Amino acid sequence: MLFLIEKGGFFMWPLLLCSIAALAIICERIVYFIRNQGPAVKLMENVKRLVREERTAEALELCRATRGPLARIGEVYLSNLHLKKEDREELLHREGSVALEQLENHLNKLATIAHISPLLGLLGTVTGMILAFKQVQILGGQVDIEVLAGGIWEALLTTAVGLSIAIPAVAAFNYFEARADKTQSRMHYFVSVLNELLGFGQTRGHLRMARHSPREKEETVDAI
Repeated sequence: MLFLIEKGGFFMWPLLLCSIAALAIICERIVYFIRNQGPAVKLMENVKRLVREERTAEALELCRATRGPLARIGEVYLSNLHLKKEDREELLHREGSVALEQLENHLNKLATIAHISPLLGLLGTVTGMILAFKQVQILGGQVDIEVLAGGIWEALLTTAVGLSIAIPAVAAFNYFEARADKTQSRMHYFVSVLNELLGFGQTRGHLRMARHSPREKEETVDAI
């Protein structure tokens, strides 16, 4: 590793920092999803069954005993049945926003790393090639081809390293974003089912989220 950093030049150091940051974010997100994603499908089925049987108190306790954003939404909904519809929707909107923010925590940083890593690698290659051909000019064109080839492959190291960082970073980002989208859809479905079972109709609020994708797009989705 130290040999590659030495051969690749200055730009290997920021690439090394990018790789460490990407690895830390990926590990943190994996741990978060493992710890906070409870049995979503099973929870929804059990809560629906209990609500149909008019055992809302037991459904509330089940949500409280289960981890994950879906259980939190169920807990907020069932513990505030006494409120007006507008007040309950405001609470659900707030809790849904917090849950989605936690699901997408650090993903913007991971997307940035995936963007800049190949660019840093390319910049390192370009500067390396400039230095290699500058040396040819200094020697008046009388240069050993093996020396020139050695300078070129050393310059190309940064591009290879940048791509090696960017590819898994993009894959991890897309996976985590898909998990967040799936959880968001389940929360919306869960609230819609509870509205139907309890006779409150559909929730009409909207939640505007900044999607931290490489294209930095924004989506407007139905609120939880």
